[in-house]
Amino acid sequence: MRYSTTAKTKISSMKCCVVFDSKGNIQHVHRVVTLEGAPQASDRDVAQRALSLAKERGLDTSKLDVVSVDPNLFEPNAEYRVDVKKKSVVRVDSSPSKGKVSRKKKPVSSSRKKR
Repeated sequence: MRYSTTAKTKISSMKCCVVFDSKGNIQHVHRVVTLEGAPQASDRDVAQRALSLAKERGLDTSKLDVVSVDPNLFEPNAEYRVDVKKKSVVRVDSSPSKGKVSRKKKPVSSSRKKR
């Protein structure tokens, strides 16, 4: 997701956390955009807020985990899940093959350059 501002204030950082269940299903994505001059949220604060918002949505957070990811990782209309063992987000390929849906995990780099 790309962000821009209409004023002279620039974006100083973007952070993103994914809340997921034991099977790797993503339950909530939380993004934080910080403008120049505003205090920076720590990764821990962002993760705690992600879990808090998930709980407000009625999710049982005692059964969920959270991982920080590159905020530019997600592509529109793509499906993702978490590789629970590696604690990394992977893109799921949903291409039809003879009437069946193939769900191959494609690792997604979380080291993209921030703009």
